[in-house]
Amino acid sequence: MNLLAIVGSPRKGKTTDTLVDKAIESFKSKLPESNVKKINLIDHNIQYCRNCLACRDRETTEAISKCVIEDDMVQISRDVLESDYLIVGTPVHMGFATGILTTFLERICWTFAKPEGKALTLKACPIPRSEKKTKSVYPGF
Repeated sequence: MNLLAIVGSPRKGKTTDTLVDKAIESFKSKLPESNVKKINLIDHNIQYCRNCLACRDRETTEAISKCVIEDDMVQISRDVLESDYLIVGTPVHMGFATGILTTFLERICWTFAKPEGKALTLKACPIPRSEKKTKSVYPGF
C-alpha cells in the first residue's frame, strides 16, 4: 500500500505540515507496512495551468493525459497515480485553499479525468481515465 501526502502550505514545518505528519502517523499505525511519500508543493516547480485544454481533449488510453507544460507535475502526477491513499493538507487563506494547492488541483483535473460523464443537466463532466479503484482509510467514507 502506498500513501501520498501532499502539503499545500507555503510554510514548511508549521501547523499544516505538522498536522499532515500527524495524519501520516495515524495512517502508519493502521497500516504499518505501507510506503509513505510526502510532498511539499512549495518545493516544486509547478506552473500555472494555461487552459489550453490539450490534456482534456487528448485521445489516450493512458491513465494520465499529457500536459503541454513540462515541470515537476509530471513526476507528482505519477506519484498520485501510484498511490493507494492520499492525504492533502492546506491552510485556508482568504477563505480558500492556498494558491499552490489550487494550482496543483487545476493541473491534475483533466490530466486524470476525461469529459465523458453527465451530472444532472451538465454534460461532459470529468470521469476518471484510470480503472483503478479508490479506497478510504476510514470505512464508510
